[in-house]
Amino acid sequence: MFLRQCEAILVHCERLLPAFKSYCRRVEFVEHHNRFGLRQMTDYKQDGYVVWVGFYHNLGPTIQWLQVHPLGMEIRFVTNFKTQAQRILPINDEYKLLEWSPQAQYDQMSGAKAAFDIKGLSFNQINKPPVKAQQFISSGIPFATNGESYSAEYFDARGLQIPTPNDKHRWLSREYWGQTQTVGSELRKRLTLENVGLHYQRIVNEILHIA
Repeated sequence: MFLRQCEAILVHCERLLPAFKSYCRRVEFVEHHNRFGLRQMTDYKQDGYVVWVGFYHNLGPTIQWLQVHPLGMEIRFVTNFKTQAQRILPINDEYKLLEWSPQAQYDQMSGAKAAFDIKGLSFNQINKPPVKAQQFISSGIPFATNGESYSAEYFDARGLQIPTPNDKHRWLSREYWGQTQTVGSELRKRLTLENVGLHYQRIVNEILHIA
C-alpha cells in the first residue's frame, strides 16, 4: 500500500491525524500559508454586510442553514457561480452573488463587517482545513461558523471561541472584534509563506537527515 511506503504523511486537518497513524510512523499537521489575507487588518464596522467566500459547490450547507436561520442582514457570496450549470441559491433580497476573483475577494473582505461559513456533516465538509477562517481572522474580520466545523475546533484549541452565526450579539460585537484582532495578529506572523515553507523544509531535512 502506498501510504505504508511513505516516510511521512502531512495533513491540513488535525482531525485526520489518527486515521493515518497506523500507516506511517510520522504523521504531521501542516498549515496553509495565508494567501488571501488582507494587507492590513480591518477596523471595527458598526454596520454593513457579511461575506461568504468559497467554491459554489460548497455553498449548499450554508444555504440550507440560512433557510432555517435567516440572518436578516445583507449577505454577499463571492463564488464561481457563473461557471456552474445548476443554481442552488434561492432568490432572496438579502443575497448578492459576486463572481470570484482574487480582486473581488479582496474588495469584499475589505468592506465586510463580518464573515461566516457553515460546514455540512459529510466527510469532506467536517474535515476541511480552516483556511477560510484563518484568512478572515488574520484580516481582523469577525468570523462565525457552526460548532461542527473543524474551523471552530481549530481556533478553540488556540484560545478563540468562534460564535455561531445566529449568535449575532457576540459575533458582531466590538468585544469579539477585539479578540479577533489579537488572535489574527499572531496568525499573520505564523502563516506567512516563509514560515510555512520553513516548516516543510524542516520536515524534509529531518527525513533526509540533513543537519
